[in-house]
Amino acid sequence: MAVGLRQHDGVDLSREDVVTALRRYLDGDWTADDLSRWADEIENPETVRYEDAYSTLIASVLFDLATPEINGEPTPERVRQWVSELEAAVP
Repeated sequence: MAVGLRQHDGVDLSREDVVTALRRYLDGDWTADDLSRWADEIENPETVRYEDAYSTLIASVLFDLATPEINGEPTPERVRQWVSELEAAVP
């Protein structure tokens, strides 16, 4: 393995995957708790690799979602903002 690269045997997470989860919340399929639990489970860089071009943005959104005790529970307004940021992001 090359220096600076880690082996990855887990799952790939794209910005589209994150937008899909956020839309589930906005559509009423998931509660704020569901969304936070999903983010908490997926926010593990040892088993989940974020889409390279958007990894910083994805990591930031997941951290905010996974830590409602720090950042507050997700709100529809904030989730819509994340959707807009993820969809508008340019690599």
